Amino acid sequence: MSNNTLGIYIHVPYCISKCNYCSFYSITEGTFFFTNYIEQVKSDFITEIHELNKSYTSATFYIGGGTPSNIPSNELSCLIEFLQTYLIQRNIEIIEVTIEVNPADYSIEDFQRLKKSGVTKISLGIQSFDNDELTILGRRHNSQEAFIAVEQALQCDFTCVSVDLMYGIPRQTPTSFSETLKNSFSLGINHLSIYELTLEEGTSFYDNKIAKYDEEKAINLYQQMLLLTSKHGFKRYEISNYAKGEEYKSIHNLNYWKQNDYIGIGPSAVSTVGNRRATHQSSLKSYLKGERSKSIEELTPQQLLFEAIMLSLRTTTGTEKVLLEEYRQKYMSISESKESTINQELFREKGLLQENKSMIFLSNEGFLLYNEIIPKLI
Repeated sequence: MSNNTLGIYIHVPYCISKCNYCSFYSITEGTFFFTNYIEQVKSDFITEIHELNKSYTSATFYIGGGTPSNIPSNELSCLIEFLQTYLIQRNIEIIEVTIEVNPADYSIEDFQRLKKSGVTKISLGIQSFDNDELTILGRRHNSQEAFIAVEQALQCDFTCVSVDLMYGIPRQTPTSFSETLKNSFSLGINHLSIYELTLEEGTSFYDNKIAKYDEEKAINLYQQMLLLTSKHGFKRYEISNYAKGEEYKSIHNLNYWKQNDYIGIGPSAVSTVGNRRATHQSSLKSYLKGERSKSIEELTPQQLLFEAIMLSLRTTTGTEKVLLEEYRQKYMSISESKESTINQELFREKGLLQENKSMIFLSNEGFLLYNEIIPKLI
């Protein structure tokens, strides 16, 4: 993927109910005006494309939320076809189209309709195959619906079918997590995204002061996950992402981690093009009125270099040594640079950080401590 690829994210802010762990912007009340929303997305998309000050040879789409599959598949397919046609007419190749789907929402006919419209990747928010854990999380689907959704998506021959899973769920056990992983492997999927549950401010879990999962037990689940994913042919390529081959990696997400340009469409969506970052207002009501209210930030060279290092260290490829040295020389005092260099050596000795001639990258043990390592390096 070249740096001439534009990432396009579309935020669908509709949810029938809010999951207990979710902090993303969405609404669950009132009438869902899907047609109005889709028309506004089209208008916003055209405006965003016209405002770009450079040309691109290729693009990826990612439709997330919220719950995109709350929108009827025929309406969503029409939107996808419109967006793709608009870019193709401008000689921009569409190299990936991903949509997040809630397992309880779509039938095989819906998946077939999405496939026909050009969707290449389905991301299913399973989280767990254990019904008790799904209830704790506040998910709308059950285990049986999860199995059916994966099987139906696979029948439609998408380029990739991905499953989202979680560990560190309250009352989760090594046995239940192992069963969730094994069920995922048994279905024949080719991509996994696995996240540790975090208690984020503004969520039901946070507001109700749900106890954080025991750290030592969470580490055991993490190690169990590493063992089983490797055993079943899934290769890690980013902190939370595992693929069965190069062709199944998320091109759209790699675009973020390589610091390529992306635009966000919809309330709360973020765009970063060059050094300019724009964040849409988190208000569906304002968005439907056509109000394109955004906060604008001009990123400094220091911020851009910081993010380049931070984002690339999320991947197994890691970051270039010269970038880290440049950051130390330009933006750190002598004492800060010395401390960063010492920390780098300590992390290497502890097996958290690995190096080759030109790159620095985190080990599996290092990824577990990513949030602690980054501020001690840069």
